[in-house]
Amino acid sequence: MIEEIKVFKNIIINSDQQEYLFIIDELIKSGRKLFIYKLDINQGEILNGSTKSRERQAAFEKYDNLEHIEKDYRISSLYDEFTNNIKIINRLCIKNNTKVIFQGDLNSKQEVDKFILDLIFEIYNDSN
Repeated sequence: MIEEIKVFKNIIINSDQQEYLFIIDELIKSGRKLFIYKLDINQGEILNGSTKSRERQAAFEKYDNLEHIEKDYRISSLYDEFTNNIKIINRLCIKNNTKVIFQGDLNSKQEVDKFILDLIFEIYNDSN
């Protein structure tokens, strides 16, 4: 995946489309934001679920639905941002006759999550 991104970057650098270089950075930033947000939510739910008393849990129930709606909206917005970046890069890859960076189903959150994890893992390993 990192190789595909590097190939894409080199093609864009050597073309008249250099204004699109920013999208690589945007892809990585948006993936990082989504990953961190989901990690924070899961950490909070794990910790809250194990430490809240029944009375405390009951006190928060009336606000729970609004909190979930806000979290769902935020996650949905982050997915949209990330997948839109993928769509832009994939269209530019096709336009420049190179392999697209994501071949999965952009509507599948599991496939998008796996792509983000693979991207983060490859960036981490590439830096060592």
